[in-house]
Amino acid sequence: MTSTTTTTRVRRTGVQGPPWLPCNRPPLTMLPTKLVKLLTEYDEISGRLSEAQKTLADYRDNWVAKLEEAQRADARANADAARHGKPISSTHVDGLNAAKEAARATEAAMSEAVNVVFNEVYLIKDALREDPKYAAATQAARTKIAEAAAPLLAAITAATEAAALEEWITEGLPYDTTAALSVGDLVPHLANNMGGQGVPATPAEQIIHALTRIAG
Repeated sequence: MTSTTTTTRVRRTGVQGPPWLPCNRPPLTMLPTKLVKLLTEYDEISGRLSEAQKTLADYRDNWVAKLEEAQRADARANADAARHGKPISSTHVDGLNAAKEAARATEAAMSEAVNVVFNEVYLIKDALREDPKYAAATQAARTKIAEAAAPLLAAITAATEAAALEEWITEGLPYDTTAALSVGDLVPHLANNMGGQGVPATPAEQIIHALTRIAG
């Protein structure tokens, strides 16, 4: 099902990263259980992958120092073993190499697991695109906005008529029921940039009409 949604609302700018990251996705309470389960697993495995990558990077960046330390530890242990006629070994160096290989294997496993879960997430997400309930929910929300707009505009009209009458009686101003706001009232920094000169007025009806289209 291809979406034909258009919208007047301005989305956030400067958003970075893919949409499945926690900062870029809906609250989990809004999503189907099977998708929540996979996204939770994705977060958990991604965290483990990040830790594995840090561990592996530490071995890579500090390998020489770690190896020298292990060699010194083996030398000390072997010196004592030689004095007592015990076998010579490379326990510390062998342990260091084993730990590095384990870190590499963990990183590879976590990376593959993330890919597997990611693919499962997108299979479910693609299937959900065909579910009409999401478009229906958006349309229902749009309808509520339109229903709320009419009484709001009527209330604004009544308020401006009352204000116009008061101004005519108490201030001697011409009777004027214009219901409009300066763009500077809506976007203060715009008025500041224009120095208060030439800031246009926008009718309330136009503002409300734009708001009724904010969800599409």
